[in-house]
Amino acid sequence: MTVSVGAGRAAPEWDVSGQLLRALPDAVFALDAELRFSFVNALAAELLGQPEVGLLGRVWSEVRPEVAGEEVRSAVPHVLQVAQGVTVAGRSGGRELEWRVFPLGSGVGVQVRDVSDVVSVRRELGRAQQIIDESADCIKVMDLDAHLLSMNAGGMRVMEIDNFASCRNLLWSGFWTGETQERVRAALDRARAGERSVFTGETPTWKGSPRHWEVQVAPVRDASGAVVELMALSRDVTARVRAERTLKGMTGLLEQRVEERTQALQDATRFAEALAALGDALQQATTTEDLALRALPMLGEALGASSAMVVQVRGGRLRIPTIWGEVTPSMRAVQSQGKLLSESPLLSASARSGEAGYYEDYQESGGSYQDLPPSACAVEPVRTPDGTLRGFLAVWRRRTGVVWQGSERDLLRRAAATVGLVMERTGQGARLAEQNAMLEAQARALDGFSDLTRDFAVQRDPRALIRQALELVQRMLPRSVCRYYEPRGAQWQLVTQAGRADLQGADGRDLQVGEAGALDRVWASGDPAFESRPDGTVEGGTLGASAALPLCVNGAVQGVLSVGLFGQRRWTMVDRAVLETVTRSLGTAIEGSVAVRDLHRTQHYLKVAADNAPLLLFVTDRDGVFTLSEGSLLSRLGLQPGEAVGQSAMRMFAHEPDLRDGSRLQRALRGEVVHDLTRFQQSGTVFQTWFVPVRDAQGDVNEVVGISLDVTDRLDAQRQVEQANRDLAHSNTELRVANEELEAFAYSASHDLRTPVRHVKGFSELARKAVAQGNAERAVQHMQVVEGAAERMSVLIDSMLELSRSTSQVLRVGPVPLTALFERARADVEPDLQGRAVEWDVADLPVVLGDAPTLQQVVTNLVANAVKFTRRRDVTRIRVWAETEERYCRVFVQDNGVGFDPQYRDRLFGVFKRLHSDREFEGTGVGLATVRRIVLRHGGEVDASSVPGESATFSFTVPRERRLTPRTGDVAVPHPERP
Repeated sequence: MTVSVGAGRAAPEWDVSGQLLRALPDAVFALDAELRFSFVNALAAELLGQPEVGLLGRVWSEVRPEVAGEEVRSAVPHVLQVAQGVTVAGRSGGRELEWRVFPLGSGVGVQVRDVSDVVSVRRELGRAQQIIDESADCIKVMDLDAHLLSMNAGGMRVMEIDNFASCRNLLWSGFWTGETQERVRAALDRARAGERSVFTGETPTWKGSPRHWEVQVAPVRDASGAVVELMALSRDVTARVRAERTLKGMTGLLEQRVEERTQALQDATRFAEALAALGDALQQATTTEDLALRALPMLGEALGASSAMVVQVRGGRLRIPTIWGEVTPSMRAVQSQGKLLSESPLLSASARSGEAGYYEDYQESGGSYQDLPPSACAVEPVRTPDGTLRGFLAVWRRRTGVVWQGSERDLLRRAAATVGLVMERTGQGARLAEQNAMLEAQARALDGFSDLTRDFAVQRDPRALIRQALELVQRMLPRSVCRYYEPRGAQWQLVTQAGRADLQGADGRDLQVGEAGALDRVWASGDPAFESRPDGTVEGGTLGASAALPLCVNGAVQGVLSVGLFGQRRWTMVDRAVLETVTRSLGTAIEGSVAVRDLHRTQHYLKVAADNAPLLLFVTDRDGVFTLSEGSLLSRLGLQPGEAVGQSAMRMFAHEPDLRDGSRLQRALRGEVVHDLTRFQQSGTVFQTWFVPVRDAQGDVNEVVGISLDVTDRLDAQRQVEQANRDLAHSNTELRVANEELEAFAYSASHDLRTPVRHVKGFSELARKAVAQGNAERAVQHMQVVEGAAERMSVLIDSMLELSRSTSQVLRVGPVPLTALFERARADVEPDLQGRAVEWDVADLPVVLGDAPTLQQVVTNLVANAVKFTRRRDVTRIRVWAETEERYCRVFVQDNGVGFDPQYRDRLFGVFKRLHSDREFEGTGVGLATVRRIVLRHGGEVDASSVPGESATFSFTVPRERRLTPRTGDVAVPHPERP
């Protein structure tokens, strides 16, 4: 054949016809010596994405290089060069391709075969072979004479064969002996006949280890079904661990899986059809019963059920159920009479847990329908989308001991959800109809009640309004009797009634409080009570339903309306809506009537109070113009009643600093309630005034009501009382400190001073005796102890005198620079710091008000304290700083000394209270007491904190305000309200 490949060019002739090449099931194309396409069949054109004619003459490298891949593209010129064919694997478009490139004339031929299925099969075979090799069973393939042809790797291990060549072609039956060998031969004969057989026997491994085997012998067939080889599978069962597990052949396993998958597909199809039917039923059903009648047959057939039920729950009772399938007498009884939920154990358990229940044996699980034959049971709770439990879906089937499958549970769960949707939909329709009826009833009640409120301006008697309301109820509920009661002492008094003329007197007597049933309950709870059971018989008819409703006025129950219906035994939602609407409207009307009456009374009272009490009542509009001005205080401002009306408040009081800007009035006009003191400079009067915004119906402020009280005298008295209280508190503090110091002095006199006195007395006697004995050296030693005790007593007396001076010394208050005090304190302690490394950190300190000499004692004592207790540190660090607030200044002195136990902090500032012995640190225990006394006299306080073994921080406050103290002799002592 000759193929044209471009204008004026001829392709070589082919030895095979083009028709044959085109019919090949593979893609085939040819390239000439220049690697241009000279022939392309249809499959090759499809692979390369070009029409056949469009490819002829084109260069190979230009056509879809991504199809072939780099390895194939490099193989084409290689074959052209070496004239030897190659086969290359490639992948394109998710397919596995085999490219066979071979020399063809002066060019190259290419055959592309889709080997995806082959590769997949090879992979599957490889995985299968791997599984077989890894198997612990010995799998052998034999010819029809039972000569060994092959054995899996796992079998070689279990048979203890190191090299299969040593047993290849051996007769397999020769591995066995005795009776077992006969079973082997019989099994081989059955396999040759196309049968599989299983036997157990004993024979050693290749290396002689004794073993027991479970053997399965089976035929191997070719495609036509003829037996061509034999297969034996031997399992080591020596340990008998898996003696009861029988190995099934690969064909049996496959058949089982196919059967299981087939059954699963059938179940899934059946369930899908049931779900589709449920969806159709959901669209078509108008009520829960309608849905149950449509869906239960399909659901029961899909699950192989004998009975199915949809039952609703209301008020703890099972409503008449819808049942499909077998209906037992006990089920029929529930259909006709209903049943309490508590009488159905399985449904009650599902209601309590909120979960479905699946039971393999209904009777043993406590099912209430014991006349059912032995059955399995499923219970799914039916809930509306908001989660409310509305009923149950129950299914029975006559198979016990069979587990409910996951797909079956899913179907039941979806069916229950579908029932819940229908219940919600029908419930919404019922609620909507009920709400419409209630709204209509309320509208009728409101229309009727408008007659009661039409003439409020004329009719202000609450009892007349109650009478009209009862008559309105009686008109709307003709077969009724209406009464209104109020408690009067120990009785319920019948105030008024309305209804049938022949029945108004029946049971219309006063009742005892506490024995009136519904009246007492409603009065106590404030909630209406509706009773639908007959509670008595009256002349002319039976009282079938009764109600008691509280009449609330201004949030409190004033009385109780009692309504009885004759003949009708149940209250409808419309009846309830009518009564509750009328009762609420009656309460509102009475509140309005009372409010109008109270308003007139209040206006009269305000007029009387404004004319006689020391107050001022005024009203201004949005522009600050007075529209009302009343009160006896007008005379304090030089005004007459009504004189300010029509005048601008800002212009009238432009001369008063507190009023000229009108800021208080403007704040009130913005909606703020303003309460402030107003000082009239001209008269020296102080008014306490409230500016209250008045809002209209739209919430806008158009007026401001003002009330003023004259508090001039009260403020003067209050200031005097506050000053007296401060002076008293200061005196109490000084008295407490003085008492503490007195107690400390008494303790010192009885203990601290007595100790050196005892030493003087005792050692003087010892010295006298030593002198009498002529022991002068011992006498000198005793006298030295006496001198030390005298010196200690002198130090204690000096310290007590110093504390006494700090208490009695007159304070001369003036500006005191704290920095100067601390500089002098540093100079005073400098001799004690000789030879020590000291780091001072003194911040900028403020100037305070106080007595400089006594404050110097405070600073010096604190600095000396820090120096003493840091004596054992390699480097002494002392930090001083101050924190200033609005009314006082707190000064801190911190050191890195031994510190103290924080639980003894309160003892630090007591007289002669020391936390360290004289052997550790010398001292008298008076220094910090002196600090505390001086600071308290300045109106401040002292404090201390510590980290034991690390640091101690002492602080004191000095007030920044200048106040006079009542203390005789002190001048301008600061004394703030708080330190």
